[in-house]
Amino acid sequence: MNSTHPPVLVVGAGPAGLVAALTLLQNGIPVRIIDKDPNPRIGQRGPGIWPRSLELFNFLNVPEVNDLGKPASTVRSYKPGTMEPLGESSMVPFMEPAPTVPFAVKTENMNVRRSPILFMLGVNCRFSNIVLDEFAAPGKPINAYGVLDERNLEAGDRAPDAPNMLQVGGGESDVKTLFGLYRPWYHTVLVFAPSHTDATPILGALEAYDTSIKRSAVVLPSSASATSVASPADLVLVDQEGHAYSAYLVEAGQTKVFVIRPDGVVGAIVRGAEGVKKYFSGIFLVSSAAGIPMRSAEVQRFKRRLKACLLAMIVRSEAQFDEAIVIPSDSDIQLPGIP
Repeated sequence: MNSTHPPVLVVGAGPAGLVAALTLLQNGIPVRIIDKDPNPRIGQRGPGIWPRSLELFNFLNVPEVNDLGKPASTVRSYKPGTMEPLGESSMVPFMEPAPTVPFAVKTENMNVRRSPILFMLGVNCRFSNIVLDEFAAPGKPINAYGVLDERNLEAGDRAPDAPNMLQVGGGESDVKTLFGLYRPWYHTVLVFAPSHTDATPILGALEAYDTSIKRSAVVLPSSASATSVASPADLVLVDQEGHAYSAYLVEAGQTKVFVIRPDGVVGAIVRGAEGVKKYFSGIFLVSSAAGIPMRSAEVQRFKRRLKACLLAMIVRSEAQFDEAIVIPSDSDIQLPGIP
């Protein structure tokens, strides 16, 4: 693409506009950013960064933001009308991040773990008609506004993290956590299997899909050998401390496949290759002849335009004209509200 005339114009260089622009760039779509303010605004526009934002920074590969927070300040109370202190307490109780929930609220003076409801953003996507869960009980009532239940993980839930993963196969990588795998420009397929041999049929099915839209990782149990393994998967990991198998509720000797969407949500939980194909058939455009994602120049161009449209976002603020808009300027697809 000609970077002199990028296909996307981002109007508004606020947080929404900059994140949208960065996401587009990481998807190979050139952008131009314009803003009505000639200079960056001085001063903060909110003292806190919520954990979901920290996760987003991690997905966008700017995790250094996580180190900028400071511990919470203490609050001192005094006897009425005097300067005699009654005691000190924290504004919010600090909780150590857990292996599955590594991010805390960080501000200039605050550092706390989020509540279980905020962990799920107050809502899950189990009701979505594009998620697939071959392990969920049929007919079970769906509570979209539920609290975190670490004993239950279904398609449509946020994907948990797991630290201290040991790489024993695949390409060169310094990834040691599952969150380190997830990015907003591809699906991540986690194949939990007793051995690499058990994962082979699933990896074979994944070869039909373009590498630009998926990544694969075989997750072996802690009992697996640390010996290097030759694999078509992008990564082969040993769950040294069992955090991944515990968080994803995988039993010993079980083969279970999780597809993590680009937004960090579990899109599918399936038993094997056929389940993976079924899930992706509802996500990707496929050739009727070959049954695999099309790769022609025309389809690639269409995908770029469609991707730009899908990533388009409008964030309206209180000011009438203070908004961030992403417009795919070379697209034939019309977006509601954008002429």
